[in-house]
Amino acid sequence: GQASFHAGIEWYEFRKTGSDPWALRQQGTVGSASEHHWLGSIRLNGDQTIGLGFSVSGENTFPSIRYCGQSKTAYAAGNSIMDYPEDTILIGRFSQENSNRWGYEAALAVDASNDRDFWFTSEYIDSVNNLATRIALLKFGKFPLVKTLAPTQVTPSSATLNGKINPNTLTTTWRFEWGTSIPYSDSSVKINAGAGNTFIPVSYDLNGLSLGVTYHYRLVGENAEGRMEGNDMTVTPGAAVVTTRAVSWVEVPQAFTGGDVSLDGGSPVIQRGVCWGTAVNPTISGKRTYDGVGTGSFFSILDSLQRNNAYHVRAYAVNSYGTWYGQDRAFSTTCNTFTPPFSESFPTPFLPDCWSVVDHKGNSQVWNVGKVTLGDPLPALDGDYAYVDSESYGSSGVQNTDLVSPMIDCSSFINISLSFKHFLNSDQNSWGELDYSINGGLSWNVLQMFYATSATNPETFNVNVPDASGKPQVMFRWNYHGAFSKYWAVDNILVSGNPANMLSITPHLQKVSAAPASTTIFTIQCGSTWTASCDQPWVQVTPSGSGSGVISASYEVNQYYQSRTADITVNVPGRPSATVYIEQSRSTVGIEEIRDDRIVIYPNPSNGHITLVPSDPAVIELEVNIWDTRGSNILDRSLKGSNEYSLDLGPVPDGIYFIRVSAGTWTVTKKLAVSR
Repeated sequence: GQASFHAGIEWYEFRKTGSDPWALRQQGTVGSASEHHWLGSIRLNGDQTIGLGFSVSGENTFPSIRYCGQSKTAYAAGNSIMDYPEDTILIGRFSQENSNRWGYEAALAVDASNDRDFWFTSEYIDSVNNLATRIALLKFGKFPLVKTLAPTQVTPSSATLNGKINPNTLTTTWRFEWGTSIPYSDSSVKINAGAGNTFIPVSYDLNGLSLGVTYHYRLVGENAEGRMEGNDMTVTPGAAVVTTRAVSWVEVPQAFTGGDVSLDGGSPVIQRGVCWGTAVNPTISGKRTYDGVGTGSFFSILDSLQRNNAYHVRAYAVNSYGTWYGQDRAFSTTCNTFTPPFSESFPTPFLPDCWSVVDHKGNSQVWNVGKVTLGDPLPALDGDYAYVDSESYGSSGVQNTDLVSPMIDCSSFINISLSFKHFLNSDQNSWGELDYSINGGLSWNVLQMFYATSATNPETFNVNVPDASGKPQVMFRWNYHGAFSKYWAVDNILVSGNPANMLSITPHLQKVSAAPASTTIFTIQCGSTWTASCDQPWVQVTPSGSGSGVISASYEVNQYYQSRTADITVNVPGRPSATVYIEQSRSTVGIEEIRDDRIVIYPNPSNGHITLVPSDPAVIELEVNIWDTRGSNILDRSLKGSNEYSLDLGPVPDGIYFIRVSAGTWTVTKKLAVSR
């Protein structure tokens, strides 16, 4: 039969010692009988480890990016073996069809900050014939995996430092380093962590601290492969630990927020609330609320807000050692509330209010409003319009710029559609992209790519956007790429939709006393059937209804010192859910809340990555559900086969979430705080 040949990568190491001539020390081949391996880049780091990145393709493999490496043990032996096997950086989904070359180069570089990690960049295709670049961080070796966690048991003079470490199959030791600044001045003794391959929690009781002084600390792990440092964390003896709740229900002149006090710092919290203003990191010397005492979660209503302003808010807690703050959160009252039908015809040669332009190149070659004055043909649009005139910037001009619409509230509308008139006078170096967002611009989805010159001048474009139905934060953007490449002009934009079922609930928050048990009500305005549920067992709500009326919420006596909150979520067919809240004050004669230790969840607050450890080692199967304060599902997961599990909540916003863990004979529900 006919032979089949595939490209491979030959690699060589030459060494020169003193005046001796160069000599080949080792060499090898990276390849296979079924795929092509090509466009490689190789480096040796200061840890005596080799990294190699390359592209791969084959009859059943779209062009992809992979890597392999040689450990320092194999390097010391000079055995010509890449003993870190081939692994994937990116799995390709498309092939290149319109070029006779694959990129210009691939590059592997050693991280100058530690002389150990590698950075690799190479080409891939992210849609048909659309070139893109991927950058990857490569870490070789069986270094211990280390994570520093939030402190616990904070008092005016002591704290428990926490972390977790995975020995990565090699005998490993751990210790904490700390000090009032970086670099750290003190260290605990080394403790053996074993040679397992799972994360284990570790802690150290630190005493003799000074009240109100901020200490930095981190967990450090060491094994035969090397030393790894965890992330830097801080602890302030006597400080209350406070989290600021995300801002919601911005309805000028009011907005809705709150906080959570998880630790009192060794002294009772005598006052708590939120403070806000137009400057970053507002303090209690300005506007603030007073929302009770003690630890626990609480809600706050901001007032006297002005439209078209940018604001900042922080939760605070006061104990006998001082005032302590949560993270700063920014929000805005800028712009009116736009709803379908929303139109824009650019009537004057100025960017309309609440529209924005993004300059990805930083060269001021961006969207403008007015008229293109040179070119053949000129856009046949009426009056002024939005445009990018690439030709006018000359042969050295390069454009990558966005025209971004205001946020449009489509929460009461379905069958959302977008239409506009445009003319793309295309060239080989230009294209347009139309995107939409349903989360206020945090992420974008492609609606249409425009490569060819428009069929007519102008051309009318229409598209349905099903994902936007019922969403309160819809935006659109027109992105243009060009380099001396004529122009794109856009006008007569219209976002339309059909009215959906109405849903309005007031008030947003009911504050109730700890005792006696009683009932509070919320008023609902709705044009169809609805259902209601609560995330807390101590509140029972009217489960369903039809049309406008009231939702009754019966609550039990709060027997604990901590205040508590409950979220009531209402669902209407064809609409996003709506959430209102109950905050119940703490008991003045109650008992301390007993912690449920059947499951340990740490860190809390977290950066979105949490670890679950059942206290009973016989429990090796869990059902986990996580949802936000509006009742939207964040994660459902079945966990089996281990005594410890790590979960990533994904790109969720900072705020309060709830986790329910079930193990057959028991179910535990806890509150999670995410703060990055």
